[in-house]
Amino acid sequence: MDWSEVRSNVCLGVQVNFHWVDNPSEDESDHISQAVEALIAAISIPGVRLWSPQNTALVKAGFKKRIEKAARGELEPPEELKPLGNGRLPLYEIRWSAIHVRERPEDGSPERFFDVEVRLIHGEPHELSLSFIGLHAHEKQYWGTDDEIKRAQDVEIDTAASIYVEAAPRHWGVKRRTAG
Repeated sequence: MDWSEVRSNVCLGVQVNFHWVDNPSEDESDHISQAVEALIAAISIPGVRLWSPQNTALVKAGFKKRIEKAARGELEPPEELKPLGNGRLPLYEIRWSAIHVRERPEDGSPERFFDVEVRLIHGEPHELSLSFIGLHAHEKQYWGTDDEIKRAQDVEIDTAASIYVEAAPRHWGVKRRTAG
């Protein structure tokens, strides 16, 4: 793929509006906060993943910074952004790598430290012009066969696509402005 041909709103170099699907707030920071919480939830396994307050704050700040960069239209594909699907829906993933986690396996084996990758799938409906809509956050599966990894990714894309299609009649929860 020629990454210079990616035409996502979040890499055009202009300010765009970020909305989390079905969030009624008119304050963009509320939408960003909801996305950050969804990203944290995607990489948290209660009782297994252990988070210090300092690490949680650092990871949340990194998520927030990347979303704000997207809202300025400054993401750089493919490291930070990738188009998804077959082009029927305008779906993209914002990408994070090397998120440090500590895990205490349930089987009692020793704690371990490793890195995970996390994705925020968003849509860019033409009806909303220079906007992007956060739909779904997930941890990228990178273990298993190539087919298993692809199937896991397809499940996440299908989840986001279903949210996109289901929320479309309500304009993804974005309040539509009228003149006058």
